[in-house]
Amino acid sequence: MNNMLDTVFGLLVAPPGNLIYHLSLAFSVFASLQVSWINRRNAQPAHIGRILLGLSVLLVAQLLHFLSSGLAWQGVLNSHLFLPVLDRAIILLSVVWIAWLWLFPTPSQFGDIAVGVLSAGGVGLFLFTFVEWSRSGLGVDFNASWIDWTWVISTTAIAFIAMVLLVVLHPPEWGVGFGMIWLALTGALMHLLLAPAEGDFSGFIRLLLLAAFPLLPALLVRSPRATPVFTPAAATARAAQPQPQTEIQSERKSRSSDPRTVHSWLDLSLKSEPDEICQGVARAVGQTMVADLCFVVAAPSSDTGPVILQCGYDLIREDHIPGMILDGARVPGLAGALSRGKAVRWNSGETKPEDMQGLSAALGLKDSGNVLLIPLAKNNAPWGGLLLLTSYSQRPWSIDDQNYLASEADSLAKLLLNAQGQADRQQELQRFSAQLEEMQTVAANLEHENKQLLDQLAQRVQQPVGNGISDLEGLMALQKENQETISGLQAENERLRSLERATDSASDGYEMHYMENELRSSLQEAARLQNLLAASNIKVLELERKLGATVVVPNEDREVIASIIQELRQPMSSIMGYTDLLLAESVGILGALQRKFLERVRASTERLRVLMDDLIQVSSLGSGALELVHQPVDLGEVIDDALVDVSSQLREKNITMRVDLPEEMPPVHADRDALQQIVSQLLQNASGATPEEGVVSLKARVTSQNNSEFLTLQVTDSGGGIPLKDLPRVFARRYRADNALVEGIGDTGVGLSIAKTLVEAHGGRIWVDSEMGESSTFTILLPVRPEEPVAE
Repeated sequence: MNNMLDTVFGLLVAPPGNLIYHLSLAFSVFASLQVSWINRRNAQPAHIGRILLGLSVLLVAQLLHFLSSGLAWQGVLNSHLFLPVLDRAIILLSVVWIAWLWLFPTPSQFGDIAVGVLSAGGVGLFLFTFVEWSRSGLGVDFNASWIDWTWVISTTAIAFIAMVLLVVLHPPEWGVGFGMIWLALTGALMHLLLAPAEGDFSGFIRLLLLAAFPLLPALLVRSPRATPVFTPAAATARAAQPQPQTEIQSERKSRSSDPRTVHSWLDLSLKSEPDEICQGVARAVGQTMVADLCFVVAAPSSDTGPVILQCGYDLIREDHIPGMILDGARVPGLAGALSRGKAVRWNSGETKPEDMQGLSAALGLKDSGNVLLIPLAKNNAPWGGLLLLTSYSQRPWSIDDQNYLASEADSLAKLLLNAQGQADRQQELQRFSAQLEEMQTVAANLEHENKQLLDQLAQRVQQPVGNGISDLEGLMALQKENQETISGLQAENERLRSLERATDSASDGYEMHYMENELRSSLQEAARLQNLLAASNIKVLELERKLGATVVVPNEDREVIASIIQELRQPMSSIMGYTDLLLAESVGILGALQRKFLERVRASTERLRVLMDDLIQVSSLGSGALELVHQPVDLGEVIDDALVDVSSQLREKNITMRVDLPEEMPPVHADRDALQQIVSQLLQNASGATPEEGVVSLKARVTSQNNSEFLTLQVTDSGGGIPLKDLPRVFARRYRADNALVEGIGDTGVGLSIAKTLVEAHGGRIWVDSEMGESSTFTILLPVRPEEPVAE
């Protein structure tokens, strides 16, 4: 048992548990203050004014205590020298003001002077003891000190005197006040008798105050008259007996201050759903005004339009009434009053329109009873109203009831309109989700179309070279065939020559003539084939010269590429702009899943931008217009800018980025834009090849060889490596367009070729090392200072 008490006391006196203690007391006071303010018109002005004043003082004291404890917890204030004295002072002042609230519910000169003197005395005692404790409190616990005993004995004396006065004066509901002060007195006595000598705060006092403060709302229900209980039978029997107006008003005030009414208003403040807020308003208003039936009504568009009863509450049966629609033609008087924003009050004995019979029939009542309609406005235009009926009790409505409810109409209208606005926002959020899905579909289609367009452009660029390769292969085959034919003819010619030499003495003239003709034909065929072979050699040389030269993209094709990219940038900029606007929550709060979808759209559009930049770079390199401006470049800044370019890809796949740079690195003489593009292309390839939750590493070092400094930059992914047979084609410009995708490459096939071209333009080298199943490492070697040109 002692261990449990020690644990509880430890939570109450040490941070952060003591902050919860202060918040609990402040919340109890604030809840009572809020209900008092809402119910201020149903009570006597002097009575409710004193309650509001006392609760405000208690709330300010508790908030001051909470703020001081929080600052001391953060080390701003000295907890040992300041908080103990403030804690005892606030406890004493809380007991003084709670006693004043319970002892003097109506104005009392003696009570008001006493609370003022005691409060001033408490402030003076606080200043005195604070100065003394600041001088002598270092290294000493506050508990069991003479200052602690002074405060606790003073609190005990005031609590004891207050309990005696409660018994003597016997104010309304004095038992609850007696119990609150008795709890405070018990905590003080237990602190004097049982509290440990170490520590600065009292766990007994705080625990019992935590039990006493929730009784403060009982201040609002102090009334000498008992609350009547209504049933349909009792209400019908009572309706047969006329009641004086003063008795009706007294009964209404008594019922409106019932704890169930207070609970209804408190419960309404916790509602969040629009339907629950509407039902809560109907219930709270019905209980406050003691109306048998209470409805929240929507105004019709015309005098004969449909009247919508959004929700209702039956006070007699204590049950909610579902919404319904009334034909405006059957209740034209009610519909007209709602559409014009006019209040209506019909009591028994007064002339009532015939359409009230239609209202009774629609609600299933024999008689609608006395009727009170209070309009509700939205931007000074009729929006709806509150319809109150006394169908069972037949209690009449007074002009005071009408004025009171009309004075609160604006607050109730704001509450209901906020609930309706919340429902509209939910619908808007659903529409927004649908639009977001449609936007994602459009973005996917656009990416697919862009990929198709890039493939078409790549095919268009590749077509002339491909035809040249086909012609070269055909000519090579034709040349080989011609050489074989010529070799055969030469062999046949040699055979004929030897045959001619062997038959010098032949006597047959016909045979000699035949051999001469065959020889002449063979020589003619050999001459023709030699001419064809010479022409083929000339064409082969021309094609080899063309293939050895740089492929130049014609100006017309480059203009077409630039025009297409410009057309693609316009819708892509709109997608990126609207995506950024939605991610900034400028048009509404996003859920976690919606934000994830938008971030994917943003990453895809960023990828499209990179692809178009690569396409422009390829066309520029193909035109031969590559100019580098060498200047001293800070490699750290270049790497930072490159990381910004690929941050969206890294964030989307939750990739860990590791950067290893030396503390001191000399500036690299290179073209800054080209060097940043090299690093960006390598990082984009690594992030594309690396799976989710993977790791990408970047390492840079400067080495010296033959009195020259070289920069070595390595980018390592965790994409599983590249097959050995595909390594020679990694940096080929049309590698990914002409062949199937290969595991371990995250680039489109263009970025790596651009990086290779730029590296070689700087006089450097680039290569890749791959370990299957593990990773791939792309390494570039650049001279820190380019070689000076040698004069001729």
